[in-house]
Amino acid sequence: MQRITVGITSFTQAKNKDLLFIDKSKELLYLVQHYKFAFLSRPRQFGKSLLLGAIKTLFSKGIEPYFKGTYIAGCNDDGSPRWDEPLYPVVSLDFSGCVNESLDTFRQLFVAKINLIASKLDLEPIHLKRNIAQSFIEFSKKLVKKYPQGYVLLIDEYNTPLNHSIGDSIAFEKIRNELHYLYANIKQSKISAHLRFMLVTGITHYEELSVPYFNLKDITYDSNLATILGFTKDEILYYFKDYLKIAIEKLHHCKSEDLDNTTYQAYLDDLLKTLETYYGNYSFDEFGKKTVFSPWSVNNFFKAADLQEKVCFDDYWYDAGGLPPELEYYLKHHFKDFLKIYQNQCHLSKFTIKNPCSIHEIDFRYILLQTGYLSLAKGSSLIDGGVLLTTLHGKPWRFLPDDILL
Repeated sequence: MQRITVGITSFTQAKNKDLLFIDKSKELLYLVQHYKFAFLSRPRQFGKSLLLGAIKTLFSKGIEPYFKGTYIAGCNDDGSPRWDEPLYPVVSLDFSGCVNESLDTFRQLFVAKINLIASKLDLEPIHLKRNIAQSFIEFSKKLVKKYPQGYVLLIDEYNTPLNHSIGDSIAFEKIRNELHYLYANIKQSKISAHLRFMLVTGITHYEELSVPYFNLKDITYDSNLATILGFTKDEILYYFKDYLKIAIEKLHHCKSEDLDNTTYQAYLDDLLKTLETYYGNYSFDEFGKKTVFSPWSVNNFFKAADLQEKVCFDDYWYDAGGLPPELEYYLKHHFKDFLKIYQNQCHLSKFTIKNPCSIHEIDFRYILLQTGYLSLAKGSSLIDGGVLLTTLHGKPWRFLPDDILL
């Protein structure tokens, strides 16, 4: 029985340790074949970093050995390989650690990250310019000179430095301008013409760093990619079958081999329904048909079920990592708005989802939707327009200090 992946964000590390891993390479193949510049939003602990790691591995190492036996390693109906592209250097930038820093410190951290990549690609280090955009331009020129075939650019948590400056208007504007210049320059042909593929990920999306302006296609609700992150019911049944058996035995104090098929199926259906109530019903499908379970919650549930004497349906996702800073900021200033929708269904317009406004004016339902406390309800379609029915996940305000709740 393979061990479960919990807390590991490195794709190659997870594969090297032979941890339980869901094959998402079919969706990954669709992504890199149909988009060149893309933006993907998902809540925290949904596997964004693992996805970027898989993309990096695919472009920099190819199929073998990490994708052996997966969908992408197979062949098309005519016998041709599904993946036969050449290797590319990959520039992978993670902004998740760039928090609560001054502008000067952020610039230094950025250049340090770039130079670490440069050393791995056998490039000369770059120097800190007047802003990070100019530093990246210098780096890109050196990279393309050595690798004329171009490169892949991956940016994780693209607006984290901005999110952690929300409460300081001066610092917020400085960081906003710095990031804006970076993404605006990447958009220009002097850089974008050399990109084979670019994916930017984050939790929230708002006007201060407008995704469409930077020539990125927002694929957050692309139906073909609705299950690229998170686990489907079928995936849980297939990949976690041994863990499902363990959970059933502990919940019902029995041995699975002693149960007839009808009883075991009834126990299994009941367990899946409970898992869906606690950890499922997340929809990122523009047609409102496909839903997924929180991967962090499911992984932690089954790991605990295996190691502990009693099976518990704990709030694993809500207890991990605290609140995103942008949600904490909004809660502090609009707490009464949240109370109005607690344990209720609410509506949100298609326009609001497709056209986010400033973080300081954002609709509280939209920020709950992006941070994972609301989800598109199954059956609600973005294609139809009008308003969208959403359902609530969790109580974000329970993490706030008591003085805010008074």
